[in-house]
Amino acid sequence: MITNATGLPQPLYRATLSDDYDAGASDITATGLLLPPHLAALERAHPGALTEDVADMARLLIGKAVHAYIARVADDELDDHARLSMMVNGWLVSGQTDHVFTTTDGGGELLVFAAGHHIRDYKTLSVNEWARGLRVEREQQLNIYAALLRANGYAVSSLGATCIFVDWSPRRARYERDYPPASIVDVEVPLWEPEDAQRFILDRVLAHQAARADPESALCSDEERWASAGEWAVMKEGNKRATKLFPADAYAEACLFALGGGPAYNVEQRRREYVRCESYCAVGRAGVCQQWNNERELR
Repeated sequence: MITNATGLPQPLYRATLSDDYDAGASDITATGLLLPPHLAALERAHPGALTEDVADMARLLIGKAVHAYIARVADDELDDHARLSMMVNGWLVSGQTDHVFTTTDGGGELLVFAAGHHIRDYKTLSVNEWARGLRVEREQQLNIYAALLRANGYAVSSLGATCIFVDWSPRRARYERDYPPASIVDVEVPLWEPEDAQRFILDRVLAHQAARADPESALCSDEERWASAGEWAVMKEGNKRATKLFPADAYAEACLFALGGGPAYNVEQRRREYVRCESYCAVGRAGVCQQWNNERELR
């Protein structure tokens, strides 16, 4: 359920309610495969309990607008936004590409491309992701699309992500190293061997099948929960900011000793944070995730 707690304009609210996405008869989609199986199973089991407010959906709205605008002018041999599917371990897996273009001899403006089908995905993202490197899920998603194309008789020659930055600054681009050179940048994405892609898809299907059968048997991992490393802080009395941060108590104690110890300094443990659970998980907010409920009781 989408709410409008802050009373934002109705056209904006209605835009979030408008969703023409249709997964068809598939058991799971390419994007669904990449969700943590525990989270996906709980979303499926408690759809009525999940809420999100329009005030928190800016990135979704921007992404939908970009995709809709580009789709209006796309004109390629393989119908963009066509849903492709294949059977994997008894499940129908489907996916919907953003853009697929083809070449026969690499001629003309597409001289740099080999013959075949080339998959491009349009991504709206922050500059911070560029600085850290594109998330591994983006590579995984595109290789799932490649497997779907191959299963339907199309040869795939390359993958790419067109990154559209929502917070790009021309001033920062002039002066900062490792900053995107423009507000839109095309990035090549590694194309896996077909057998590697098929193995990955099978592993994900098996994990989701197990989670649907018993959600509590497939708890989210630290990686899936976007866990930060727990830290040990050397604090000076009266200061709110740490003098030094360390990944282990032993390093913090060594620093404390080097500083002379005494009552002026002490070591405190800072808890590990689970960014997805705390800020981005609808099932966690709804209180239907026992894993997160147990953690919150200990805090």
